[in-house]
Amino acid sequence: MLNRKLTMTAVAAAAGFALVACGGQDNAPAQNEQSNQQTNEQSQPQDQNQDQTQDQSQDQSSAETLSQDEAEQIALDDAGVTREDVTQWDRSELDQDDGVQMWEIEFDVNQSEYEYDIDAVSGDILQKDFDN
Repeated sequence: MLNRKLTMTAVAAAAGFALVACGGQDNAPAQNEQSNQQTNEQSQPQDQNQDQTQDQSQDQSSAETLSQDEAEQIALDDAGVTREDVTQWDRSELDQDDGVQMWEIEFDVNQSEYEYDIDAVSGDILQKDFDN
């Protein structure tokens, strides 16, 4: 009788282990799928940010950019000086910063130094500095 109880207990335990093992395999694909969905959802905002930055760059590159003379004239007008007043041109360079194309304009009028960052598409003054 004792042998029969031990045999039944062993069979029940083996069946239990088999069911647990099978149950774990059925959940594995579901867990992997759920994990993949979470990973995709987490990376989606970064992908969207990259797409937005690329769209902005494409919008800017497809729009007509200001010429160097036009950008310089915007800076001169803002400074209230003429081209003839400039004693030295330090820099007039087309550059790109954070996906925005801009002209970096630097010039001197006598002892005063002017620095401008001008949006190469809209002509807006993004930053300016004046040192006397």
